[in-house]
Amino acid sequence: MSQVSSRRPIPHRDGAASSPAPAGRERHAPRPHWEAWALRALLLALAAWQLLSGNRSGATVAGMGLAVSLLPVLITRLSGWRVPRNLELIFVFAMFLQYASEALKLFELLTYWDKIVHPSEIFLATGVATYLLLGYRERHKLDIPDGLAAFGAMLFGMALGASWELVEFAFDWFGNANLQKSNADTMTDILTNDAGAIFGALFAFWLWRHHTSQVAREESGQIADWLTGRLSHLLGRHGFLVGVLVALAFAAIIFAGWYVDRGPIPNPPAGIGHAADWRFAAGAGPPQDARILRGEWQPGEQGLCRVYEQSPRPGSEQMGLIALEPGDSFGASGGFRLTGRYYLERPPLGAGTAMDAGLVFGLRDPDDFYVVAVSAIHDTVALHRYLHGHIRWVREEHYLTRGDEAHTLSVEVQGDRVAASIDGKQLFDERGIVDTAGGIGLWARVTTLGCFSDVQVTPL
Repeated sequence: MSQVSSRRPIPHRDGAASSPAPAGRERHAPRPHWEAWALRALLLALAAWQLLSGNRSGATVAGMGLAVSLLPVLITRLSGWRVPRNLELIFVFAMFLQYASEALKLFELLTYWDKIVHPSEIFLATGVATYLLLGYRERHKLDIPDGLAAFGAMLFGMALGASWELVEFAFDWFGNANLQKSNADTMTDILTNDAGAIFGALFAFWLWRHHTSQVAREESGQIADWLTGRLSHLLGRHGFLVGVLVALAFAAIIFAGWYVDRGPIPNPPAGIGHAADWRFAAGAGPPQDARILRGEWQPGEQGLCRVYEQSPRPGSEQMGLIALEPGDSFGASGGFRLTGRYYLERPPLGAGTAMDAGLVFGLRDPDDFYVVAVSAIHDTVALHRYLHGHIRWVREEHYLTRGDEAHTLSVEVQGDRVAASIDGKQLFDERGIVDTAGGIGLWARVTTLGCFSDVQVTPL
């Protein structure tokens, strides 16, 4: 009886493993993909540098990027098929771009850095998906037209980009991560992601046709076959269980989204609000009847200012909150208008980008209030609610302001109606707002300073 031997796939000359090579094909030891390993070395150096600089969070992020970048090595180890050079380089570069940007806080240092990273990441991810799809098509001799294959790859990239935004939304909703700065920021991210998906598929097709060897094509097909085989095996044996777990995960997310906002909010202050004004002359400190709830507030040339004793790391800026007339409640017995002049200082390049200031109403405690906030970096005027410490968007309008400028912000509150204006121009008039009665105050989230002067509240 003859005995059939089992052996591992034989490595090809450029480093991939495949079935026994055709006659005449030379076999050489695999060549390391030095470009990918150079990027991994840079991530390791970045982690070490951040650790030596005392930035443990930055070192952790860079270390996570290094670990994720080793995924192609793990696939090669488990499958026996070497990931093609182009495929590995694309994946590792995508991980390097994302995790290096996070570790260095480039998203906070450079205003539009996310508009570069987002489409670039989706561009690269769509390229990987296209290579795997084309390799699978070629390996199994599938009759899939190029147009349909390209369309499928583009849809994958677009879905991935939309999922990215959903993940950012979850981090903001549950953890106040401040990843989605505004509605416009989210929508432009989705649009640039879509553009990255389209051009990523087209570029990958061009690269496949003109600069991809037959060996690399075989490797791509083998890797795609192995990946889909593992997924098919999992769903074939445990498909029902996987479906149940996915359904439970979605239910848990929905329940957690409801649960995090549940519970009563504190009652408004007992006193009755009255007309008042605060001039905040240069060099004058907070009024005696004011109460600082969050952050550091000091007198400055532009009035009462939210400042830092030590410069914050980019992206770590925390809000400052000060209550005016903390024992009184405005809006319980009638409407009122709160007006103030604000000034936002533009931070020096490389320090950070936060330039937000606003007027507060419905103040119950440091975690429960409304704020009409102006962002000079994102060109928005928004009505936000802080509910149990979590920020919730209510209304937003695009309006251009700049740093190193002074503007007058006004908010009118009457029952469930809230209207906001800047320099006399009304931007929105929103109804259906609940729990508007409460204290009033000033709010700012800045890198350097945000100042207020000529603040007054008057009954309507």
